[in-house]
Amino acid sequence: MIDQVWSQFSDALRRWFGARARGGLDAEELLQETLVRLAGGLSELADADRLGPYVWTTARRVLIDARRAQVMAELEEEPEAGAEVEDVTREVAGWLNGFLSELDEDDRTVLARADLEGRPHAEVAEQLGIGVKAMRSRLHRARHRLRARLLACCEIQLDARGGIAGHRRRGDACDC
Repeated sequence: MIDQVWSQFSDALRRWFGARARGGLDAEELLQETLVRLAGGLSELADADRLGPYVWTTARRVLIDARRAQVMAELEEEPEAGAEVEDVTREVAGWLNGFLSELDEDDRTVLARADLEGRPHAEVAEQLGIGVKAMRSRLHRARHRLRARLLACCEIQLDARGGIAGHRRRGDACDC
């Protein structure tokens, strides 16, 4: 049966993969992977009239899997950029103590407990003797004030995911 599939579909599949294989994907390898998958699943095909859709569905899945694997490999190859971003994030995080000390006690407390210690909002609200909504509002305002102080001193560049990608001083009056 696989010989029939090969003779009937190989040229069309080769052209189809050739038109869609880019970015280092090899059309012949995709064709071979498709045939391997077809050979393993043809015995389960109950209706011979469904052979064409089965072949093209399998080919589409092979292409999707190959592209997905390619993207995952590219993401794994970026540890240097991630390490650099992590260093910048650590550096900026080191400045926060100075900026936190400039905030009032209420702001410092809510930021320390909710963000730095990672306590649940309900727990922080209970410790402060306020409602959860009030604590979230206080936390939002404290974050806003901290951000304003940080951005008044330094220009922070963010990457696509919102992580810190770089920074530079706005003037000589700050410690960043």
